[in-house]
Amino acid sequence: MKVFKLNIDTAKPIRQVVTIPVDTQKYGLAVKATADGRQIASPFCSIIDNGTTLSATKTLDDGSFLFEMIANAGDGTREAMVYVINTDELSAYQWDGYSRFY
Repeated sequence: MKVFKLNIDTAKPIRQVVTIPVDTQKYGLAVKATADGRQIASPFCSIIDNGTTLSATKTLDDGSFLFEMIANAGDGTREAMVYVINTDELSAYQWDGYSRFY
């Protein structure tokens, strides 16, 4: 399984694109979350793909979240949202979550 990396900085929300080769059926998406370039101690991460919420399969040694994905034959462009919440900055009175695209 080929793994593609996606780095998300919760301080700088931007749209990102990952190009998956056409002949790939099963692949991994490793999402690394930072805040202003610094490691987040305990981020929360999920992916919303076509209305379905995906949870990470496992956490890699570098702290990235690995999502195992399956490409459907005939998929052209596919858009999904990656949600990362910087739980280091959460308090009882605020929510600091950003949505991301790949």
